[in-house]
Amino acid sequence: MDLPSHFIWAFALFHSQPWVWVAVVFCCVPDFLWFFPRLVKVARHRGRVPFTDINDMHTRHLYRTNHSIITAAFASLLAFLLSTPEMAIGVLAGWALHILMDIWTHRGGIVDGIRLFYPVSDWKFPALIWWKEELAKRPWIYALNLAAAVMVFVLLGG
Repeated sequence: MDLPSHFIWAFALFHSQPWVWVAVVFCCVPDFLWFFPRLVKVARHRGRVPFTDINDMHTRHLYRTNHSIITAAFASLLAFLLSTPEMAIGVLAGWALHILMDIWTHRGGIVDGIRLFYPVSDWKFPALIWWKEELAKRPWIYALNLAAAVMVFVLLGG
């Protein structure tokens, strides 16, 4: 999925929790940690390298690492050790939700599937669709996605 969808769904699902904003932030962290270095690379080359063309080994490694449950568990443990159990729950809830949303929607593109246990294993989850491709063919899916998030928000007492 895309970054706004991660943000919206995290808030819809966790809005009644005391750690809601931790979960919302950490639901976006896996993409931000992958996106930002690519943005820096484009800026460093003064735009001569298109953002969409950056698909080198380092970029793929960074994406796979940030979308691994091993990394999510490590980040949660670090939050637990350095902060509070409540913070750790928010970190794990947000990061795990991000991965759960992406495993179904990242069949193709430069990421080519979510490797749940990376770097220990290169096995990738057999995704159903490639989100960006589906949105290009059927833009109404985004409205359906947002409507579903609003319904969940309301059903959970929002």
